[in-house]
Amino acid sequence: MRVKMKKTSASSAGVFLNNHEYDLETEFAESLVAVGAAVSLEPQEKDFEEDHEDDPESLLKHVGGGYYELPNSERVKGKEKAEKALEEYLMEQEENAAEDAADQKGDE
Repeated sequence: MRVKMKKTSASSAGVFLNNHEYDLETEFAESLVAVGAAVSLEPQEKDFEEDHEDDPESLLKHVGGGYYELPNSERVKGKEKAEKALEEYLMEQEENAAEDAADQKGDE
């Protein structure tokens, strides 16, 4: 696992200098990251839906001039209209997911 040191650290594995990058064994690197001595440089996979499940408004992107962009790239003028459009979009997504699940269950 590739990490960049935030603090100089010494252990039986060696001396790791501040602001230097190292390829380390995953378990050791994760322990350094956990204690705040290093930052992981590995790409992190994020599930977009999980990040925004608790705060649907975070799905709205203000693009300037009073316009907001929805997750489907639709642009809406005005925050209230955008929030309403987002709510409708999310309900539509839930309905589509339920229909897909029903279709898959019927295929079994």
